[in-house]
Amino acid sequence: MTAELSLTVQRDGARAVAQVSGAMDYDTTGLLEQALADLVQDGARHLVLDMAAVGFCDSSGINALIRTLARVREQQGSLVLAAVTPRVQGVLEMTGVDAVIPTHPSVAAALDAPPA
Repeated sequence: MTAELSLTVQRDGARAVAQVSGAMDYDTTGLLEQALADLVQDGARHLVLDMAAVGFCDSSGINALIRTLARVREQQGSLVLAAVTPRVQGVLEMTGVDAVIPTHPSVAAALDAPPA
């Protein structure tokens, strides 16, 4: 599946909220992962990914999330997902990623929660 992926970031110090939209697949996740790596390199330690507009996620997307989690943990940071669509939540549950990357029902809930 090839679809466009876009990322919009709002940053407040060490915390960044990245709104992801489109499909997280082999063709798109390289750019997503690089953008998130750049955020971490620039000092963002706590990432909230708003997944409300992500309609598809394959193993490439899952791998990008896992590598991003490792990257933020190296910096004593955190990664959480917010507003995950049911289809993507199913993929997270099937792969067990939901056990290592916390999810929240909304961005507001993710921001209110203590860093994971």
